[in-house]
Parts: sequence; C-alpha cells; structure tokens
Amino acid sequence: MQNPAEMDTWWCCYCLCEGFGLASIGSPLCKTDSKMLCIKSQGVGDCGPVMGDEGLCLANQKCMCLSQAIQCIPTKPFIEICGKRLYGPEKVGGAMPSMSDMKPPMPAAGGSFGNPVLTLETCQKDLAEAIANEDFLLAHELKRRRSALIEEREKSIPASLQMA
Repeated sequence: MQNPAEMDTWWCCYCLCEGFGLASIGSPLCKTDSKMLCIKSQGVGDCGPVMGDEGLCLANQKCMCLSQAIQCIPTKPFIEICGKRLYGPEKVGGAMPSMSDMKPPMPAAGGSFGNPVLTLETCQKDLAEAIANEDFLLAHELKRRRSALIEEREKSIPASLQMA
C-alpha cells in the first residue's frame, strides 16, 4: 500500500486524512487499496463494457459486517429501509439474521460442546463454502481448525506407519 503523501497524484484537495486528485491514465486503469484495522484489500481493474448489468458505475465494499454499495443508472432499482424491501425486485438473501437464527460456534477440534464432532472432511467442505461466500473471518477460523485436525490425525498414526 502506498502512503497518499508519496502517491504520484496532483491533489485537487487533500486535508489531513482524506482527499481527491488527478493521476495518470496508465495501467492499471483502476486500482484500489484499503486497510481497516488488520484487514487489507487490494484490487485492479481494466476496461469492460460501458453499460451492462453493472450500469455505468458500480462499487461494492464490505468490511467485517458493514457493506456499502453505489450504482449510477441502477439496473435493478430498489428502496430498502432497516432490512425491509419497500420497492424493487424480491430480496434474495442478505437479511440480517435474528439472534435465534445465528449458528452456534463450531466446536474446536476434538471437542463437541453438544454439537457433532467436526471432521476433517466437514471442515474442508465448510471452508470451501465460506470462501465461496466470501466469509473470510469464518474461513480463517476453519483453516485454523483444519490444521488442528490434520495435526491430531497425524498424531494418531502409529510411528511405524508414518513416512520419514
């Protein structure tokens, strides 16, 4: 990540911690770097169709549990307040879960706390699903648990059968 003070940018306005300015139209055409506490994100973009499903401009951001979106010339306009869709296409997922809907924490490797014991196969499947759903906090926890399960499995193999 580049510090704004060191960027090759002609700043129209920059005051202490935020600003906007002009940069060269080089490669990549679009670029994003962001950091929130210990979470870093980077992305680059290039040319695509001027108008399509995305509209003229589209930006989506998510950090932990906060989401933000903007679309210029919306292709599926809607109005929603406090999770209630007032106008537009039917809502597909994304509703804020109630406390009773939230899943209990997954058991640590080797312990169940009233839940089924987490197997390596289940952990792998859940990890793939968490990554596909971009739930990276859950994915990180599942990777940690997967490592513990693999280590536990290796300890259970008799020394005579282990590979050198």
